[in-house]
Amino acid sequence: MKIYFEGLLSEKFLENLILESKNFGFTAVDNIIDCDIRVVVDPKEKIIPSRDIIILAEPEVVRPDLYRNRFIYGQYKILPLGRYRAERLKLKHWINFPVELPNYRRTNLERKKQFALVNEHKFSSSRRSNYGLRRKTISYFESSDKLKVDLFGNEWSVSKNIELRRRIYQIKNSKNYISIDLREVFSDLWKTYSSLTGHMHQDCEALQNYEVNICIENDSDYVSEKVWKALYAGAVPLYVGPRLDFDSELRESVIYSDPKIEDIINIIESINPKVIDAKRSNAKEFLNSLKFKDYSVESVVKHFYSQLNQVL
Repeated sequence: MKIYFEGLLSEKFLENLILESKNFGFTAVDNIIDCDIRVVVDPKEKIIPSRDIIILAEPEVVRPDLYRNRFIYGQYKILPLGRYRAERLKLKHWINFPVELPNYRRTNLERKKQFALVNEHKFSSSRRSNYGLRRKTISYFESSDKLKVDLFGNEWSVSKNIELRRRIYQIKNSKNYISIDLREVFSDLWKTYSSLTGHMHQDCEALQNYEVNICIENDSDYVSEKVWKALYAGAVPLYVGPRLDFDSELRESVIYSDPKIEDIINIIESINPKVIDAKRSNAKEFLNSLKFKDYSVESVVKHFYSQLNQVL
């Protein structure tokens, strides 16, 4: 059976899917015209149900059009990214996130700063969005005389016109008008952030200067690259995302918070250096353990083909 991949999550993941395809009864082709199956990530054009397998990589807060009931529970073959999302959507099959750690050489220098937050400035009309929670967290730091966070990312200082247009676009892009959360859409409109430090390289190597990285997922139904880059850098994640019930080693490596500003503030104000050291030690042990291989690209490829065969 000939298979064509479109928009995969990373080059390494795609390369391994192609290399391993024959071991699972498939032949990877580089032309969509020749394929029997197209595996497409977050499609933006017409879908052919008899041919296409859809991977839901972007969360609902980014692509609400892909989460309408008639789409999720219609005639399409869908593999959501991660078990947490699959359970939320009541779908049987899913693909795991292929974890690719940075390859820079880590240092043992003293961490001179305490808190960092690395995210783009985003907006959503979804009630599931954590974007407003990020802004509340930054505002909390900026109102404090004692605590400081260094904010890294793009789009935090765009013009008022561009920001307003991006927010209005999210209303137009909503799942349906009943589900729109206007308070989320327009929260902190045109606010400026004095914590903005600049851009950080995608590998987040500079996180090695920080004790804690505040990792707030876009949506609390999946685990993204944010937490893994922080773990590799040794900046213990103050983590807002799924409860990590299926990832016990990861759970022991982060400081978990519910998606509430009160909980985040309570953790920040009572954070204990001994807890940070213990979490960092757990993370180092985890990333060097056999258990971590379950998250590798090679393992995710095997899981992908297993799930694909069941969906077919």
